[in-house]
Amino acid sequence: MKNSNTLLLVLVISLLVLGGVSCSRLNASKQDSSTETSDGDSKPGLTLENFNRIKTGMSYKEVVEILGSEGESIMSVGGSQGDIASYKWERKSPSQSVTIIFTDGKMSTKMQMRLK
Repeated sequence: MKNSNTLLLVLVISLLVLGGVSCSRLNASKQDSSTETSDGDSKPGLTLENFNRIKTGMSYKEVVEILGSEGESIMSVGGSQGDIASYKWERKSPSQSVTIIFTDGKMSTKMQMRLK
C-alpha cells in the first residue's frame, strides 16, 4: 500500500511540475449537476464546464463521454495494491489540457490547465 501511494504521489507531483497545472480532487459525496446547462444537457468537449462535471469514481468511459474523445495514455502501472492509469486530453491552440488519474478503473484525481 505504501509503495502504491508513493507512486501516485510522485506521478501527481510530476504532472503539476510539468505544466503549472491546477489540481482538483473531488469529494465523492459532493457530486452534483450544478455545471449542466438549464436543459440538463452539455456538449462534449474540452471546457471548464465539462471538467467540472467529471466526478470522483467515474469510469474512463464516462469521462470520454463528457470530453467527447479518447484520452492519450500517459502511464499505466499495475501491482498487487491496484492499477493506476493516467490519460491526457489536449488542445494545441490555445494550449489547454486535462489530465486524469484512474485508480482501479475509477477517476481519483483530475487536473486542468488553462480551461475556460
